[in-house]
Amino acid sequence: MADFRYPMSHMNQPLIGIDKLLAESWNAVFKEWKQTLGWTLGIIFVPFLINIVFILPIIAEPRLGQNPFFQVISPILVWGASLYFLAGLFRYFLDKKTEVKVSFTDVVSLAWIGLLMALLLIPAFIFFILPGIWLSVAFSLAMPIYLKEGKKGWGALKTSYAIVKGRWWATFIRFLVPNLVYGIGVSVVFGVFSIIIGIVASIPVSSFIHALEQGSDISQALGTVGPAWFIGLPVILLAFIALAIVSSILLTLARTSVWTNIYKSLSETTTK
Repeated sequence: MADFRYPMSHMNQPLIGIDKLLAESWNAVFKEWKQTLGWTLGIIFVPFLINIVFILPIIAEPRLGQNPFFQVISPILVWGASLYFLAGLFRYFLDKKTEVKVSFTDVVSLAWIGLLMALLLIPAFIFFILPGIWLSVAFSLAMPIYLKEGKKGWGALKTSYAIVKGRWWATFIRFLVPNLVYGIGVSVVFGVFSIIIGIVASIPVSSFIHALEQGSDISQALGTVGPAWFIGLPVILLAFIALAIVSSILLTLARTSVWTNIYKSLSETTTK
């Protein structure tokens, strides 16, 4: 049986600093988005499109929603697609090679790791929330461990547990702070843009409602809005959707960079 124990000396070696984690993720966002664009777009859009493909028939024929094929196959395909593209993005950041390959075996192995984690984490969160959080951090590096070291199933989970053990708080803080920084940043940008959209959109809407209250019919009320708004509003909404997509891409890149750099730092400062 493989020995997943590590000497205590590794705990005295400093991990990557939060400032460097932020700097590396910032660099990934603005300098490496082209190399990773296909993978990030896949993470965002492919699961969404799979859901649409399965939802449209159910809308047309609601009884299909009770069909096991739709209930089981759709989630499996969505999960598999998410793992496929996420694995590709991880592999890029782990190896920094422009040519990244992900196989069906990789998806199955990652799915198996995910199932094993679920068997441990779901009961922990249901009955004991704090142990659930503790285990989530302890097993958080199983995916990059498999993709970089090839360890599967329990081997990936045990190795993740071993390199985090003794440095749980340091690992937790390095996950928490960058995610808070990027999460708050995106929320602020979206909040400001949403307010602007709300203000702009309220002008024609208020004019339309006011005209109706004054006794105008719908065609007359629409006339008070003006043709420019019929063009402007769709443009604003498209801009908002574009911002959402770009933000999702950049946030995904930043978080993956942080994740892989934490793994690299822990593995490099842990020697057998």
